[in-house]
Amino acid sequence: MKALEKIKLFFWAASHESLPTKALLHCRDMALSPLCYTCNDRVEDVPKKNDNVEDVLHCLKDCPLYACMWRSLGYNSIAFFHELHTHLWLKNDLRL
Repeated sequence: MKALEKIKLFFWAASHESLPTKALLHCRDMALSPLCYTCNDRVEDVPKKNDNVEDVLHCLKDCPLYACMWRSLGYNSIAFFHELHTHLWLKNDLRL
């Protein structure tokens, strides 16, 4: 893949679940909560659910903030947002 080294490193870290997400920082006792600030601010009356945990997939595609960004770039397929494993999502849906 032809890309800048920074981009390659980012996608390598994403596919190895190595980005400093709140979920990872929480596992290492470096964050009080693994939950996404954006999603949990929007759903004050709804009980907190595990799908608001800020892991790599949540940050890149599941968070409503970033889902809007992907849709604006032309990724409108429902299947694009249903992959459960980061590595497969990066490989198959983004074709990296």
